[in-house]
Amino acid sequence: MVKAKRRCLLEPNSTKDILRPQTEMEKLSYWIRNFIFSFESGKLRSVLETARFLRRKSGAWQINPFKLISGKAIVINCDSWKDYKLLATKNKQLAYRIRKLDPEVELLMLLSPDQTIVEITIVTTLEKVVIKDFLHFPS
Repeated sequence: MVKAKRRCLLEPNSTKDILRPQTEMEKLSYWIRNFIFSFESGKLRSVLETARFLRRKSGAWQINPFKLISGKAIVINCDSWKDYKLLATKNKQLAYRIRKLDPEVELLMLLSPDQTIVEITIVTTLEKVVIKDFLHFPS
């Protein structure tokens, strides 16, 4: 396993200037590369190499009358259902690795290829919530 040199995805800028979008994209690319290479060579790593990543502050979703989830999220999307199913079965392993690389990230969101299903894993507790018909889910 390769150790990441950066502790946080949103490390504060030392010059207190507003970061350019290009710099933010470079930081995200660096983080993604560290995340992918933290896994041993194999099917999971090859799927992650072809997947698309997005970092965002997610909205708040009320899953049931007692559960509300929100926070900084890493969204992973892939092109095939086979790859999505592999990521969905490895969601705890992915969330654990995200927790080690970046303690600021609170949610791992695995988005299906047709963007209708999202599996949300709360990184700290490894609790999983599945939202079907995601595009029409009331937020």
